[in-house]
Amino acid sequence: LEKAGALGKNLLAVHANYLAHGDARLLAKRNVSVVHCPRSHEFFSHREFPFDELTKAGVNVCLGTDSLATVKKTRGKKLELNLFSEMRTFAKKHPGVPPETILQMATADGARGLNLAGQTGELSPNALADLIAIPFSGKVSSAFDAVVQHKGNVSTSMIDGHWEIKSAG
Repeated sequence: LEKAGALGKNLLAVHANYLAHGDARLLAKRNVSVVHCPRSHEFFSHREFPFDELTKAGVNVCLGTDSLATVKKTRGKKLELNLFSEMRTFAKKHPGVPPETILQMATADGARGLNLAGQTGELSPNALADLIAIPFSGKVSSAFDAVVQHKGNVSTSMIDGHWEIKSAG
């Protein structure tokens, strides 16, 4: 890809499970973002994802979902693409990564990978008014962990400033 001139900020390298020596530095130098799909990674029993190598090199690593074909079926549960499940799986495999970082990987870092930083993936002036709310009654200090570990439906959803889902309770 380097020889073909394809590496750059418009390339999302999805998976990047196996890197050769120097690949992480090259991806960082070319501003390539890597999308890690933890449940797909686990499904295929890949070796440990090179998260530390990529982030130390300065690569923007985001979280994504892959395909229902690469999600382990759990008895009695419906198969679904679910970013909360991806965050939980990543947290389980990388216990040293703070929940704040994991949430950022699923939001602002993903927006940056799509060249939409400042427009989506964050709550800031002039960004799209897209957000969700989940049930939470804990301490503020545990809010990030509650988001990463969330299971179940969201309470409300706002898309482009309009409430789309409102909880019934």
